[in-house]
Amino acid sequence: MATSGPDPTRPDAWQRVTLDQSLRAWNVPGERRSACVLVVDDDAGIRWLVRRILVEAGYAVVMACDGTAALRATDLAVTDSRCAIHLVVTDLDMPGTDGFEVGRRLATCLPALPVIYMSGTTYGLAHRARLPADAHFLQKPFLPQALLCKVSLALLDVPRSASLPGTC
Repeated sequence: MATSGPDPTRPDAWQRVTLDQSLRAWNVPGERRSACVLVVDDDAGIRWLVRRILVEAGYAVVMACDGTAALRATDLAVTDSRCAIHLVVTDLDMPGTDGFEVGRRLATCLPALPVIYMSGTTYGLAHRARLPADAHFLQKPFLPQALLCKVSLALLDVPRSASLPGTC
């Protein structure tokens, strides 16, 4: 059976091919779509599950396999107005740049960009207190409805006067 695109069992293959390409392709001038969500998790299965749930609900999704890739994607959204990201969903416990650091950096440079933190590990759950008091948190495992509810709430929490990176 022929496949389209990189081998989905190799998350790094998708990451290299699609990060900035998918951001630019999603933000076609003149088209109006739902929010674009950046999903960050070092577990490919979780990334693909979250992607599937969000895409089926009408969201556009860009995936990053770690915090460094996520920060590159948000940097691109800032420098290229065709690459909007409206929400970040990130795992807390990742090697290298973890979700705490991603959220801290985004709060500094893009304070209007909402972030949903998720974790199912002892590390992430034990260190949840490090998150801002008003942070959106989703404990793994979760039901699709719980994810969609958090996404809706996070997008509603964005101040109307704040400008999000990029344009649709």
